Amino acid sequence: MIAVTQGPGSFTGLRIGAATAKTLAYALGADLIGVNTLEAIAAQAPPECGEVWTLLDAHRGQLFAARFRLGDNGPQAVRDTCVIDVDAWLDAYTSVDWIAGPGVSRVLRRLPSDAAIVDEPNWAPRAETVGKLAWRAHQQGRRDDVFAFAPRYYRPSAAEEA
Repeated sequence: MIAVTQGPGSFTGLRIGAATAKTLAYALGADLIGVNTLEAIAAQAPPECGEVWTLLDAHRGQLFAARFRLGDNGPQAVRDTCVIDVDAWLDAYTSVDWIAGPGVSRVLRRLPSDAAIVDEPNWAPRAETVGKLAWRAHQQGRRDDVFAFAPRYYRPSAAEEA
């Protein structure tokens, strides 16, 4: 089985990761499983967090954000991955919400002093976590089509928007 993050993330990083994973899966005859990047970050949060927002900097004054409930069966989406303006996310944030991910640094100075923040070493998705989430999905019978597999960008690139 080949596991790879499918997005969100940088356009180039996602394209390279997807192309590499597809090539390996095809060449080895292995199954391919894509994992949501924000779900992988949520899976690294301590279970006592209960629920956690995961954030990536989407640039252009925006975040990739999702909210997950942590449990024995891995993170379960409470709010699906979206692109949201930083100000809009901050307006919706309450200090009882745990947050994690590289996007935390984008909002850190604007958070209340009592903000619940997962330890920084758990902000970046680790290969081990991606593999565990993919293995769980694989055990449940999920397989992604090697030929149809594509990154999930969640919005057009700046060049496409121009």
